Amino acid sequence: MTRTVTVTGADDEDSEPSGIGRVNLGTIEISNDGNPDIPDIPVIDPLEWRERYHWRHLRNAAGRGQGPVAGGDIVLSAPSPSVWSPIPQGIAAFTLDSVSLLPLLYSQLVVMATDDEIGAHRNAIEGDLAQSWETPDDTTLIFQLRPDVFWPEAPLMERRRLVASDVQAMHEMYRSAGTPQGQAYRSVAGIETMDQADTIQFNLSEPTSYLLNAMTSPDHVVMPPYWTPESAGEFLDASDPVPGTGPFDFRHWGGLGSTWSVTRKNDYFKQDPDTGMQLPHLRSISGGIRQSSRVQSEFLTGRALIWDEWKDERFDALNLIEPAELAAVEAEFSDALLQVAPPAPGLGKNIIFVRDAARAITDPRARQALSIAVDRRRLAASWHTGLAEPDCGLNWTFVADADDPSGFREWPWTEQELGPNFAHDPARARELLAAAGYAPGAPLFVGLDTGEVAGEPQPSDSSLARPQLEEIAGMWRGALGDLIEVRLLDLIVRGEAVENGRTVRDIARHEDVNAAPGIVIGSHPVDPEPSLYWPVGYTPGDGGDAELDALWERQRRALDPARRSELLEQIRARRAGQMTVLHFVIPYGMHARRGDVYDLCASYFAHEPIRNPKQLERAWKLLRN
Repeated sequence: MTRTVTVTGADDEDSEPSGIGRVNLGTIEISNDGNPDIPDIPVIDPLEWRERYHWRHLRNAAGRGQGPVAGGDIVLSAPSPSVWSPIPQGIAAFTLDSVSLLPLLYSQLVVMATDDEIGAHRNAIEGDLAQSWETPDDTTLIFQLRPDVFWPEAPLMERRRLVASDVQAMHEMYRSAGTPQGQAYRSVAGIETMDQADTIQFNLSEPTSYLLNAMTSPDHVVMPPYWTPESAGEFLDASDPVPGTGPFDFRHWGGLGSTWSVTRKNDYFKQDPDTGMQLPHLRSISGGIRQSSRVQSEFLTGRALIWDEWKDERFDALNLIEPAELAAVEAEFSDALLQVAPPAPGLGKNIIFVRDAARAITDPRARQALSIAVDRRRLAASWHTGLAEPDCGLNWTFVADADDPSGFREWPWTEQELGPNFAHDPARARELLAAAGYAPGAPLFVGLDTGEVAGEPQPSDSSLARPQLEEIAGMWRGALGDLIEVRLLDLIVRGEAVENGRTVRDIARHEDVNAAPGIVIGSHPVDPEPSLYWPVGYTPGDGGDAELDALWERQRRALDPARRSELLEQIRARRAGQMTVLHFVIPYGMHARRGDVYDLCASYFAHEPIRNPKQLERAWKLLRN
């Protein structure tokens, strides 16, 4: 059954008001494939939306032609950081937003340039502390530092020039065991300072294609030479902040879940490359939640408060959650600049198979059947109103595309490009599962791990929420019928004990797991033994597939971008055949900002502009009359 509907951003009469109002998103066709048990879900056309709100349109904003204006204060809807350390300790190490603001205060060797002119592709690497770099051979990377960078005077340090040994000491910390950055530096055999002031050399054990890109991540900053994670603590002390050489100085942080602000450093060492003006242009940047703890949850869930603040012009840049919000901004705020950004590679929902021999789903045909029994377009509609793409867990931005001006892909692969094992095909799914040896009376048993302790709220870090798991399970049951048995499995608490004043719980998987012939596990396993799970991403050991392992290693050594692109395509094809990880869909990013704020283009991985903090060096705002 297909029918025509009008999609709006209206609130249900019985729900809390969102502050959006009714907004027409357009007339579209939806279908439930004739199944009365599946409700119709309105969707939008992602290809049309990403063209309508492409970043290149931002170049034509009114007032932009006047050029940068020094001054102005902007407020972002960016969350408050939980920790201001690039090497967080303890529980802070697992906090996703812990380091995203660090480049506002501290410098890096190199950064990724992102603004309204460069766009969302983020493959333009620029020097920060480094004024140049070279690779005289495949295993040597030499940086020449700027001579005009000075540490500010602080209680533990006199004002002096930043030298190569400062950079060396910080990167030696990063490549030590147990740091979040350690994996990026695993091929670094040694770091030398060729002279005391200007030159630093990274000696590699093998060619490493990703190292320069990794160094641009916001948690690869250079802290003062006396700083250590242990001595400085996990949190920035508001009364005695750790000084840095970045474009801004710390002004305020109210602690976890509170507000933060930074102010312009007047003697920052960089100038605008286009105008020669002193950077940064902005006078201050602030963000974070400003309400009391009682209403913070409403702020995060109901969105009414954030919309009130946007209407009151307290936010200059806003991360949007759903298409109805974008349409609402367009309808109600004529001065807003809107953008739909490419999805964030690696942030899509996925399911990882158990790997050990006793419980593994070893036949790739069974894994392929589970993949094509899932209707990814319907998941995109259900989870993201259609503004999402099928995900294969691979960063497409390193894959060549002759049709894109950059020479590489800006947008992810389509379902057709990903191949038949991503297409929804229930009939083929049943054929594959039968060929793998499953039959009525001897079905494939799949236990979906919820990550929840029975009877307790779901943990916040679970990759797939229970309703999403239930939707996937329903698709499997509907497509595969009596060839499959699916159950959602919770954790069980076998006992509790008090150790050092803390209650320690003995948590285990549901007992059914031990007897099941095939189990699927969510991507946040609790079990302490990581070898039971097929890892995701660029990590060797992708499903125990020796050919995939070899391809991953070869692309890691491929310094030539064209060769790396070829290898990544081979990896994608191999993974699509093996389906060692089931990836589902990844949503596009959506953003709004006031028309007098410039150079806040959202990058492909930045679902908020603050995710690439270095662009705020050049961000500027016309002063209102």
